[in-house]
Amino acid sequence: LEDEYLGLGMERFEEIANWASVIFHLGAKVNYTQTYTLHRPANTIGTFNIIRLAVTGRVKAVHYVSSISCFGPTGYFTGAQLVKEDESLMSHIDSLPYDHGYAQSQWVVEQLLRRLIERGFPVAVYRPGFITGHSQTGACNPDDFFSRLIQACSEMGCYPQLPSQRKEFVPVDYVNAIILHIASTAASIGRTYHIVPPRPSLSIDMDDSMKLVSQASGSAIVGVPYQQWIERLTEAPPLRLLALQPMLTEKVHNGLTRWELYENMPVYETRNTEQAMKDYAGGIKFPELDGALMSKYLGYLKTHS
Repeated sequence: LEDEYLGLGMERFEEIANWASVIFHLGAKVNYTQTYTLHRPANTIGTFNIIRLAVTGRVKAVHYVSSISCFGPTGYFTGAQLVKEDESLMSHIDSLPYDHGYAQSQWVVEQLLRRLIERGFPVAVYRPGFITGHSQTGACNPDDFFSRLIQACSEMGCYPQLPSQRKEFVPVDYVNAIILHIASTAASIGRTYHIVPPRPSLSIDMDDSMKLVSQASGSAIVGVPYQQWIERLTEAPPLRLLALQPMLTEKVHNGLTRWELYENMPVYETRNTEQAMKDYAGGIKFPELDGALMSKYLGYLKTHS
């Protein structure tokens, strides 16, 4: 992504630029322990290079997949209770210094794209919550944060109590269906779409998700205060969480870690998404993260980790 010609070479780059009619940009560097500086080449400059591809030859619409991470822990720092899809990100900037480099890079990229949208460039932005595995097959990423967490907590026999903290879990097939449907209409351009559970009641918090892990795995996993969990993590760190330990343990504000600052996050409005999905044939049902779905994920991880 950071290469001027996206690793294609100039000739192939120009060939694709003159052939393609639309660009879906989902590529990004995602690392919860590294700074913005290390995310900038792939994420910020990478998006700039994608835009160069879009304006080379015929102009092509860009459908950019961002993340609700672009707001940072805004509930804690700004008191925001509702975040609208098309609102300015400037009101959330005070929360970004306390988040990881990936979130900061998404904020910067979205600011870049917002300026292009205001100038009439054809861009649509999608902000999913935390993307989990496939709701039918259970196939998921064994190396993402949630997969590592549930396996490590099962090994430790405990999980950190984080009430009122939602990750806005959304299955990958649900996210794909929404993006492809919205992108198929010209009306999608110039707007931002939140892809999260359609109702707050369907978005379970971390405590409830870990209880599902305990039930689905058949092993006792008990909740303990966050600092007590950190002490256990430090004494005998599970191999699966070693890479994430800095993010989990570093205190960044008033004695709280980055993860703790995400408590009491706002509701992410989905008005644009709901409007765009009204004509989806047969409607689209949200696959709720329940015991059955968690069992599918755990079954997949058991054989692929």
